[in-house]
Amino acid sequence: TGPAYRKLGGRVVYSVEDLQAWVARGAVTSTSDPRGTVLPAKRHSMSGVLPGSLVR
Repeated sequence: TGPAYRKLGGRVVYSVEDLQAWVARGAVTSTSDPRGTVLPAKRHSMSGVLPGSLVR
């Protein structure tokens, strides 16, 4: 899915190297080239989440 991340408190941070490697996996040089292995984000279930708990 996406690049590796780290959580610092409530923030999600990425290293530059991890972002560059993730982008490179999806890089192509022509529209006829087969695509890399970058996959779309996965949808997560909202079951078990209390109403209003995601509002800040």
